Amino acid sequence: RAHLDLVKGDFHLRAGQFLQVYSVTDSVDAQDNGLSADYKVGNGSINVFFQVDNDNGSRDIQDDFLYGAKYSGKFDNFGLDLYGGGWKGDDGLNVMMGGVNATLNLDALKLVGAVDMFGGDHDSDTDAMGTQAMLDASFAFSEKFTLGGQLFYAKGDNDDQQYVRIGNGFNGWDPIMDVGTNLSNEQIAFGSPFNVASFGGGSESTEVAAASMGSVGGRVYTSFKVSDSLKLGASAAYLQEENDSVAKLDGMALAGGMVWSFMPNTSLHFQAQYLDGTIEVGDFDEDFDVVSLGTGLYVNF
Repeated sequence: RAHLDLVKGDFHLRAGQFLQVYSVTDSVDAQDNGLSADYKVGNGSINVFFQVDNDNGSRDIQDDFLYGAKYSGKFDNFGLDLYGGGWKGDDGLNVMMGGVNATLNLDALKLVGAVDMFGGDHDSDTDAMGTQAMLDASFAFSEKFTLGGQLFYAKGDNDDQQYVRIGNGFNGWDPIMDVGTNLSNEQIAFGSPFNVASFGGGSESTEVAAASMGSVGGRVYTSFKVSDSLKLGASAAYLQEENDSVAKLDGMALAGGMVWSFMPNTSLHFQAQYLDGTIEVGDFDEDFDVVSLGTGLYVNF
């Protein structure tokens, strides 16, 4: 990322290549070249941005772009984001979205919720659609132990194309296998919790091309701080399709992870995860299971 930042009083302008994310569910998620402006207003701030959407220069396009606006407010222990945006492509793609997310901190209890809606044109023949919601509740029993749960819902459709975000997905929100390591996101990913057709996980049989199946499900997660240098995390989830007109697909996902900070600014991360489920498409019926392991050494300079 390389960008220029200009700040004067309550105004902040950014120009160059930067990451732009809206919502706790990354419903707007892109890293590309563009402009972003922030202005502080009372207890909150307003952001507007514009990006040329060419996947960091990897696609030779001129007319694809992404834009959006957001209001973020902080009121004592309550936070609120209102946002909207659009994704315009020269191939007829014209997707718009709007959403809201809120966070409530009550000492040991933390509640997070988000609702997003998508519409527009996927192409000249197919509409874009998407209605999704997430609720996250966690409770810190002590400074060392936290237990939480998440619920997911997304509407499916057998005629229109489901969207779970706009942008190139650079940040890659992937909560189902999140156990507190740097490997949970993108490295050994699970897929979007809002569309079970993205399960994948290394098994080609679970990929349902262009399916808008939505999802219904949830997960339980925990984190435990063994010591100042060792942290453990675990997660168990189950999701299934909301719309079974294309296929039936469900999966149970288990994960465990460890972060060992054995030197200043240096940590070893390890994660293991298991995906087990079934898929039915017409006369095709198959069970699948996928095991993934990952480790990484991270040094901060």
